[in-house]
Amino acid sequence: SEKLPILLDALTARIRSLIDEMKEGGDKHPILQERFLKAQENLLRETKNYRLDTPYEVCNYNSRLIMEENVWYIDNYVDEMEGEYAKKNPLTLEECGRIAE
Repeated sequence: SEKLPILLDALTARIRSLIDEMKEGGDKHPILQERFLKAQENLLRETKNYRLDTPYEVCNYNSRLIMEENVWYIDNYVDEMEGEYAKKNPLTLEECGRIAE
């Protein structure tokens, strides 16, 4: 459709402004900071509860562990999100903004 380029421009502009807001930090954008923290909590909860997924998804995960050489286990992800390293050097909104750029 002829409106797709307009939609694409609007989306990319919003993504760029969101990344800029992230780089400015949670002090200037408290609502964005709140959403970021909520997203982190949700991701951690979903990662911890992967064993409660459907049997097909658990089987798919386990078969991927068997077939791939270099793979992170669920426990590695959980440790990265709430382990000792995460306590010493927590992931920040600003850091995510710099990485996304």
